[in-house]
Amino acid sequence: MPSNSSASPENSPISASLQALARAEQLSELWPQVVDANRELRFSTGLRRHWEPARAEAAVLSAVQVARAQGAIVPAMRLRHLLADDVQPETVAERVALGAWRMQAQLLELMTPLNPGRMARADAGSLLGPGAGGSLSGLSRKRKAVTAPTNFAQLLSGFSRDWVATHGDQSAFEFRQDVVPGLELSGDNAQLAVDICEAKAPAWVRAGIVHAHLAVTAGNSGAGRAAGSALSRAVLISSRVEQTGVSLPDWAAALDPVRYRSALEAYETGTARGVQAWLVWYLRSLLQGAEGGQKIARSLLASVPWDGLS
Repeated sequence: MPSNSSASPENSPISASLQALARAEQLSELWPQVVDANRELRFSTGLRRHWEPARAEAAVLSAVQVARAQGAIVPAMRLRHLLADDVQPETVAERVALGAWRMQAQLLELMTPLNPGRMARADAGSLLGPGAGGSLSGLSRKRKAVTAPTNFAQLLSGFSRDWVATHGDQSAFEFRQDVVPGLELSGDNAQLAVDICEAKAPAWVRAGIVHAHLAVTAGNSGAGRAAGSALSRAVLISSRVEQTGVSLPDWAAALDPVRYRSALEAYETGTARGVQAWLVWYLRSLLQGAEGGQKIARSLLASVPWDGLS
C-alpha cells in the first residue's frame, strides 16, 4: 500500500485500497454488529453520570491490556497506584504499561462530553478505594470543544515522546534522521500511518490497518503495538464511530496474545487474504471491546474495580 501524500485523501491510492477492503463480504457483515454493540454501550446506564471516570478507567485498562498482549503482566491496581501516587515504575513490564497509558491518556483530549448536563464529580481515583491519592484526577482532563480535525501526525509524535520519556535510556538508540525516536519507525512508514488515518474510507478499516501497520513496521515492537493501539482508537474516536471513549479493543489481544500475533502475521504477508484475516480479527476485537466498556460501566455503578482481564 504505497504512500501518495501529494494526492488528496479522496483520490489517493490508499483510499481506494481501503475502500476495496471495506467491501469484502465477511467484513461488511461483521461491521453492523460492531455498530449495534457501540450503540448499546453509548446508552449504558453506568455512563449516564460516570462517563468521565469511565474514560479515565478505560485508559488504564487499555494500557494493562496492551502490555499483557506483549507478555508484560501488570495488574490494573498496580498501574492505578503508580499513577495515583506518582511512583516510578520498578520493572520493564511496568514501564511498558506506563508508556502505553501515556499514549492512551492523550486520547482523552479528542473526546467530546458524552452527557454535558451530567458532568461526573467523582474522581477516577475513587476506584482505588478510600484514602487513595488524588493525583489520578489528571486522567480526567479539562474538556474542550473538539472542532478541528485530529492532527494524527502530532499524535504519533506525542506517542513517540511518551515512550522515550517512560523508557529513558532503554530507548536511547542511535536514530537516522528519517526515523521517529522511540518507535524506530522510518519517516516513510510514519507518513504512511498518517495517510491511512486521513484516508477517505470507513473509520473501522482505517483504524484496523493503521494498528497493524505500526505493529509490524516499528522496529521496537512493544512501542509499535502500543502506538498502533492508541492511533487506531484515535481514528475511531475522532470519527465518532466510538463515541464513548470507553470501549476496550485490546481486551481480545490481552486474553489471547497468540491469536493476536497470528493475526498480525497474516497481515504481514501482504496478501488480500492475510489482510482480510487481520481485519476479521480486528472487527471481532471491537465487538469484544464494546463488551469491555460495558464491564467498566457496571464496575463504576457497583464501585468495584475491574481488573480488565477476567
